[in-house]
Amino acid sequence: MSEDRKPSPFDFVRIIRTKKGSWSDLDPKQYSPYIINRALSFDMQSLFHANEMNRQIGLSNKAQFDFYLNSISKLSGYSPWIKSKKADNLDHIKSFYEVSTEKAKEILTILSEDQVDYIKTKVMQKDTKNE
Repeated sequence: MSEDRKPSPFDFVRIIRTKKGSWSDLDPKQYSPYIINRALSFDMQSLFHANEMNRQIGLSNKAQFDFYLNSISKLSGYSPWIKSKKADNLDHIKSFYEVSTEKAKEILTILSEDQVDYIKTKVMQKDTKNE
């Protein structure tokens, strides 16, 4: 790991995926089982391993890391962190209708994709006029 950046739980994910490094290379305090499990669950090759670790809540962080390191094949690249598309549209709905987040969620469930795209366009036009 380079000296100019702060260590993170994703450094453990990198080691698990690339097989380059070990537990002692990183700060054990940075290990977050939730983040590691979630990051590995986005790849089909490690999905079932992550599911098994979700079931083993009493396992120590080092034991979980060792399980991943020794049971998952070397993986290439990274799987994207999945984000909700609807959450991206909430800000546009809130701005267009001038409502709370809860109301915007309700409104979003009844709008079609075309209507959401129209609202998004209108809000972006309004934002560019205000700049």
